[in-house]
Amino acid sequence: MGRQEDQEYNVVYLVDFGLAKEHINKETGKPHLVRKNTDFRGTIPYASLTAHLKQELGRKDDLWSLFFVILEFLD
Repeated sequence: MGRQEDQEYNVVYLVDFGLAKEHINKETGKPHLVRKNTDFRGTIPYASLTAHLKQELGRKDDLWSLFFVILEFLD
């Protein structure tokens, strides 16, 4: 939600988790094996270096994306 001095301070934005996936195998309790070839997934300005290199994404990449979003909020 925006700040009160913004025109749209009463607007709520939804987040889509359509690209989310499980990182831990439920049967073994261990992380899934890394795929060799992956396609780019995500939004270019918020994607981690791993996504830009078309490598398998992990939990650390979620933290990078969060960091980029926080930087956007500070702007």
